[in-house]
Amino acid sequence: MIGAACGFLVNYHIQFHWTFKVSGPHSRFFMRYLIVSGTMFGLNAVIFWLATTPELFALLKNLAYPKLIPQPKNIAYWYVQVIATGIVFLCNFLVNRYYTFRPIKEREFNNARV
Repeated sequence: MIGAACGFLVNYHIQFHWTFKVSGPHSRFFMRYLIVSGTMFGLNAVIFWLATTPELFALLKNLAYPKLIPQPKNIAYWYVQVIATGIVFLCNFLVNRYYTFRPIKEREFNNARV
């Protein structure tokens, strides 16, 4: 848990200062970031839950796999991990870009400081 919390804080700092280069009150951006991160965690869990439904799990288990490499017993989970990572990565970036770290208009910024 400590590692996850440290990673969360470092990731927030990097996105605030480097990825999106925003300025303004941390209280606004951090609360949004916290909500978005929790939502993306939930989205990841839902994708994994949906993928374990018997029909979809059987489909993933029977996807083509290179014959030269021994197939792991749990190949369906590997496929789900790749799919979930791609979806959550894209959603996370877009939501952070257009909601969490959306630049503050001058009027909003002055109202937030009061």
